[in-house]
Amino acid sequence: MKNKVFRRFLRRKVSVVAAIILLTIILACIFGPMFITTDPLEQDILNAYQAPSSAHWFGTDNMGRDIFIRMLYGGRNSLSISFEGVILGTFIGVMLGVCAGYFGGLVTPLSPAFLIFCLLSLVCCWQSPLLLYWATACRTLLSQFRSSRFLQ
Repeated sequence: MKNKVFRRFLRRKVSVVAAIILLTIILACIFGPMFITTDPLEQDILNAYQAPSSAHWFGTDNMGRDIFIRMLYGGRNSLSISFEGVILGTFIGVMLGVCAGYFGGLVTPLSPAFLIFCLLSLVCCWQSPLLLYWATACRTLLSQFRSSRFLQ
């Protein structure tokens, strides 16, 4: 099954090119700052608003800071936050899904109520939607538990 999906993915050239570009961006954000000697916060007022060149690939901003270097550092922060959010959401979803599937009864109706609570807190506090990723994992594991109990 996995081989079939992977082969279908490889046949679509747009998918392969997009995956290569995404992988390149991720690797540049992770490993790029290790090779850069310029501080992303270093200001050079004399070089403010410079156009893209070999010295500054994306140009400079109003303070003369290199935009490309700042994007690499910002991408690194965004990737770490996203990764942590997905790990946390998966952990919460797995725990709630396993509890709801194993115990059933009282725990099963609590998981949608908890989802509604999180949605309301998202609207009120403007938190990251990644924190709601757990609901998908919870529903998936709950349905897996229910189907395995049905089969037994």
